[in-house]
Amino acid sequence: MGIYIAGVTQPIIPGLADQPGVKSTMKAQVESVEKDTPAEKEGLIQGDVIKEAEGQRITDSVSLIAIIQEKVNRDPYAKINVVVDRNGQTLSKSFNTYKFKERSGNTEVEVNRIGVVLKTDGKISAAPLAAVGAGFTEMGSFASYYLGQLPGLLGYTVTHLHPPKGAAGPIGIFQVSGSVIQSNVSIFVQWIALLSVAIGILNIMPILPLDGGHVLLVLVESATRRKVPQRLKIALYAVGWVALGALIVMLTLQDLKII
Repeated sequence: MGIYIAGVTQPIIPGLADQPGVKSTMKAQVESVEKDTPAEKEGLIQGDVIKEAEGQRITDSVSLIAIIQEKVNRDPYAKINVVVDRNGQTLSKSFNTYKFKERSGNTEVEVNRIGVVLKTDGKISAAPLAAVGAGFTEMGSFASYYLGQLPGLLGYTVTHLHPPKGAAGPIGIFQVSGSVIQSNVSIFVQWIALLSVAIGILNIMPILPLDGGHVLLVLVESATRRKVPQRLKIALYAVGWVALGALIVMLTLQDLKII
């Protein structure tokens, strides 16, 4: 809610401008076009504004990157269809992508690009009353996404005995936070908001010693009107601690690139 009230000029949360009651003057404008890239071959020029990509409204570079990565992950040879505004004239363009390695904190990641450097102008903001609804809706949207990813992450870790690539542990989170805080306060606050929701959801998982495990015990005792035996509680605590400890160790080893 605070993010919406204060206003955001550099959103890192996709869809931040799409909530009801939110005002946005954001636009993703081409700052430069790199030579010998799909963007140059398709005739993109400096000053073009990317209005849509794959039928979705684009207001910032983060949204465009997310759409490109999502489509290319499904089909590496897919073309990215965009709608461009050039001085009031609407143009339709279609691009192939190419792979590019860039640094993210202390790690090197591979991304798909079309060959433009974008600058994001404008601001996303909401009046205090609208910010309440928008804040809760945005939090719910991210929580749903995170909940959908969590079972796959845990299942992959159990079956492969190591976390999937991209999952970060305490060291990885610390490294990303260090990189983010060097950007600006607005970006750092958005990162903290996402991190807080993720930790909150993890904490309500029905596993002891997490809060969700305690809630589950209370519900069981309320439903059966009987106390869970102390020995069973101790056993559940032990299993939970071992599972959480193993997960943290594996994530830390992955952060350190040992596994």
